[in-house]
Amino acid sequence: PMTTPNIPPRTAAVIGCGKARDGKEGWAIGHAHAAGYLAADPHIRLLGVDVDPANLEAFGQAFGLPPENLFRSTAELYAAVVPDIVSICT
Repeated sequence: PMTTPNIPPRTAAVIGCGKARDGKEGWAIGHAHAAGYLAADPHIRLLGVDVDPANLEAFGQAFGLPPENLFRSTAELYAAVVPDIVSICT
């Protein structure tokens, strides 16, 4: 029988999480990219990057992300992890 090695989940980073308005996502193509990644691979580790704390918080809440998956800059992201997939949604 074939065995599957223990492969860690892929990571996908969305850079530019979208404009948060009154707790709702506005013109946020990043949300559509994130939803697509999760639909394609429910085990993917989703990461968010945005300079605006409100946008980042709304993105994290929308996708149930822990704080360690949210970054205020790409420098902060790449210091922590090199993602397998990146969407630049700015």
